[in-house]
Amino acid sequence: MNGQAIEIPPSRKTARVRHLCLSAGIALSATVGPLVAEAAVATYNVTTTWHEPATAPRNSVFIGSFDYDASTHAITNLKGTLSESMTGDSTRPYNPAYGPGNYSGGGDSMTWLGLDNVSNAAWGATQSYNGVTYTQQQIQALHAQYNIAGVAGGLNNQLVSSWYDAALGGTFAVTFRNATTLTCTTMMGGDGWSPQACADVGGVYANFSTLANNPGNAYAQIFVPDSLTSANTTSNPLTLSWNEANGTGSQGLAHTAYADFVPTVNPTGSYDFGGGMMGAVGMTGTSQWIYGAVGTMGGYPLSETITFAAVLESSYSDVAPTSWASPYIEAISAAGITHGCGAGKYCPTQNVTREQMAAFIVRAKEGEPATDCATPPFSDVPTTNSFCKYIQRMSALGVTTGCGGDNYCPSNDVTRDQMAAFIIRALEGNPVAAYCGATSPFSDVPASSAFCGHIKRMLELNITTGCGGGNYCPGQYVTREQMAVFLARAFLGM
Repeated sequence: MNGQAIEIPPSRKTARVRHLCLSAGIALSATVGPLVAEAAVATYNVTTTWHEPATAPRNSVFIGSFDYDASTHAITNLKGTLSESMTGDSTRPYNPAYGPGNYSGGGDSMTWLGLDNVSNAAWGATQSYNGVTYTQQQIQALHAQYNIAGVAGGLNNQLVSSWYDAALGGTFAVTFRNATTLTCTTMMGGDGWSPQACADVGGVYANFSTLANNPGNAYAQIFVPDSLTSANTTSNPLTLSWNEANGTGSQGLAHTAYADFVPTVNPTGSYDFGGGMMGAVGMTGTSQWIYGAVGTMGGYPLSETITFAAVLESSYSDVAPTSWASPYIEAISAAGITHGCGAGKYCPTQNVTREQMAAFIVRAKEGEPATDCATPPFSDVPTTNSFCKYIQRMSALGVTTGCGGDNYCPSNDVTRDQMAAFIIRALEGNPVAAYCGATSPFSDVPASSAFCGHIKRMLELNITTGCGGGNYCPGQYVTREQMAVFLARAFLGM
């Protein structure tokens, strides 16, 4: 196979903990219940919310995870994602399943500081927001699905050691977007990041007054009470609340804060996805009872929920549970569309070949072929080829007519325009002639392209949003992890 991954036939797999996938709300496989035995260090998920009266019903929300040592009260590896509550459609409650600019089903376009560079974190235990439950991985995958690239990188840099406050009965920790703590201006002194320092300068950005020198940092500060244990599962969460109006509730939560100094515009001046900057100030959230002022748009601490994180295991040794593609790979694996590339691997970064594509498409559309090849479907596909039955079935379904000259070119890599044709034909047949008309769906896909109609349908069906910058990149090859996303969206409704 010239070093290419082989899409192995079905085989018995050992039981693994799998991710819940957004496929019509159906769990594709059973999840193992959370471990409840105490360990020296355990991983927890956290959702901290600051109420934003100016952007209601969208609040500022930090969703993340951390490791906690109950014996020393130390918090490490705090990382996560912070909402961009200033963006979006205020008439619709936020729902991560719909992503920016997609209001179908009541979705809101509020965006987030993404999870692109998260590593070494046990994402996966569920979190709830506005009554809808999601896993951290699902949120991460949704970011990738809707190309939230304008605000790259999550808050993954815990640059300040956590600190314990015996009087408040808990531990504080803070994590940053940048690899530096500098967030707000130091022109009046202060450390340039702490909630008090940022409140004292009214939320003015670091290196004021030259906007180009704004480091574009963001941070979230959380509170973990001593009462937290691994018994605080998703069905028994530890929940804190704070009433800013009368100064009652969790004093620890009242000390939490966030700051978002990410620019709202790109260098060309056109608006990007997200960013909390508003002229000279960024968006912040603090309690007036603690820091002397609420946030720059009136934001203040509202609630915090912490739950024990069940440890998830990937079905493939070369696909980390934190990978952006993992939920999609797990979904198509559970659905029988893929069986990996052998030796317990998926080979996510290898290109998809045309023979592998045949296996993916046929399994996704109707399952395993009933019979093996009796005669070669193409001159370059002998009956001894393990993919022969899939290629033969693809041909019978009208999904492929080969690559010319009675050949199929089984070992050739699949390009993005070819992939579009395969998927759309399998779903609904070829688009009508001149389907694109005079309008191109992407700047690099001319209306005269033979694949224009297929690519346009891929866009209309929300199977693709392009490759960025208004382009589709039709001639680029498709990797196996990318193919998992396309297949899961097209055939599993993710």
